[in-house]
Amino acid sequence: MPTLLYSLASQTDKNFEVIISDGKSEDKTIEKTLEFKKSLDIKTYSSSKRNVRYQRNFGVKKARGNYLIFIDADHWVDNNFIELIFKEIAETNADVIIPVAIFATKKMFWKIYSLFSDIFVRVAYSVFKIPLGSGPAVIIKRSIFEKIGGYDESIFYLEEPYLLQLAGKCGAKIYHSKDIKLYSSTRRMDKIGILKFCYMHMVASFYFVFRGPIRERIFEYEMGGQEHEITS
Repeated sequence: MPTLLYSLASQTDKNFEVIISDGKSEDKTIEKTLEFKKSLDIKTYSSSKRNVRYQRNFGVKKARGNYLIFIDADHWVDNNFIELIFKEIAETNADVIIPVAIFATKKMFWKIYSLFSDIFVRVAYSVFKIPLGSGPAVIIKRSIFEKIGGYDESIFYLEEPYLLQLAGKCGAKIYHSKDIKLYSSTRRMDKIGILKFCYMHMVASFYFVFRGPIRERIFEYEMGGQEHEITS
């Protein structure tokens, strides 16, 4: 998480707040945030459940902004991330913005995977009008988020695509950015293994497309990093 907070502290536009929803983590999350008190408008709250969807909804209740940005703890952004978001909101009047997700790794497989993933979600929306997310950091207007009831806390996997699906159904204007970038570690995927990860994602994708939101544990998967940041 320090990498993410350092990247937020270096933003060219400071008009945002950071809400950390800590779900009983054991990695001294709260202590680590103290050094950013002077450089960020940051607040930390402890939530009662180790459930990503619950933590995000909990964090929203503490946030004040009109737009919400959900970022996992093992991600980071460029120093003009917030500046570009304001710029693209003004230019597109979008209710939802999906950034470019980039795996920060030297492994060619993950570089190719992230490239094709980005192309796939763009084609799915531009051609078939199917809103999909290529990962975390969904940027969504608060009124839309509240209208659809936030994250469905019963979802087991692929909660972002389901959130976007609901946003699309309620008439939200969705925009896929080419300039706003989100970087992430491949630590979790490397730990799972390439073959197992691809199998899991394929199974989950087919399930989501043909059966709907995934509420049952269709495979074993432990979400790493129980704390998540919401900037707005």
